[in-house]
Amino acid sequence: MNMKNLHAIVIAISIGLFVAGCSKKPANQATHSTSLPPNTKDLGIVELKNNEPHIYDLGDGKDCIVTISTTPPPENSLVIDFVIEAKDASGNKQQVGNPKVSVSPGHAVVVTSGDTSIKLMPKLKTN
Repeated sequence: MNMKNLHAIVIAISIGLFVAGCSKKPANQATHSTSLPPNTKDLGIVELKNNEPHIYDLGDGKDCIVTISTTPPPENSLVIDFVIEAKDASGNKQQVGNPKVSVSPGHAVVVTSGDTSIKLMPKLKTN
């Protein structure tokens, strides 16, 4: 899959999540989504300091390094950089994906790179 297709997929998923986030349903009402890719790793709420990377174990020899940064006002959105690494046959880590998305605070995000899908709710630590 080339980077152009990857970017299109990430943008399509982000737009879908944005539209879903604008729903009029109460926040505590359960919704069931069948649009998530199978075996999506849900990291839950990811609370990080600005520009401070954190490594998450995805299983099967894969890791994901997540870094959150902010955009200046008036946008005030969060830019989330993902670096997905997998061990090769020799046991060495190789980067297999590097999706980046921008999202408003309080909205979940799903990214897919190859056969790896990750869902999270970004939250910026203030202290």
